[in-house]
Amino acid sequence: MTKQQKIAVSILLIVLTAATRFLPFSIPNVTPLAAMALFGAAFFKRTTVGFIFPLVTLYATNLVLNNTIYRSYYPETGFVWHTSMYVILGFLAISFIGKLNLKQVTPLKLAVSSLGGSIAFFLISNLSAFFSLAYTKDFQGLMTCYAAGLPFFRNAVLGDLFFTTIVFGAYYMVTKDEKVKELA
Repeated sequence: MTKQQKIAVSILLIVLTAATRFLPFSIPNVTPLAAMALFGAAFFKRTTVGFIFPLVTLYATNLVLNNTIYRSYYPETGFVWHTSMYVILGFLAISFIGKLNLKQVTPLKLAVSSLGGSIAFFLISNLSAFFSLAYTKDFQGLMTCYAAGLPFFRNAVLGDLFFTTIVFGAYYMVTKDEKVKELA
């Protein structure tokens, strides 16, 4: 498979992964976002493309979701243009983990990167809840906030591992890329 074909497959996988955000999932916090960030960081040679393309995809899907399905969360505003800065930072942390750890993809590195990304996203995104909700602004309040998020964290870890396996496995099955070792 040529380099251009591998790039096309990579872009297609990111777009398809993003499209799954519109499927009705009944499990909170099970999304393909971490897989998309890890995949982009691992397979786009230029760091800016590997980080920015999945980030733009996140923003575009959030734009649609926040103004349709999640509209009730923004009753006082008109069209919702923003995405939480904490979500963006968490997403960038996942990409950074992928860039550092997935120069060569193995099942162990993939599992560690997925779990590390889940933890980083949990820690960063829950800071938003800590700062914006009625938690006491001290260490105890922060720990209470993280404890309240733990039930969602389990789902996120399982969802991240699931989608990461699917995306990276699909890429390997289609391309037989030598950068991906023994995933299939």
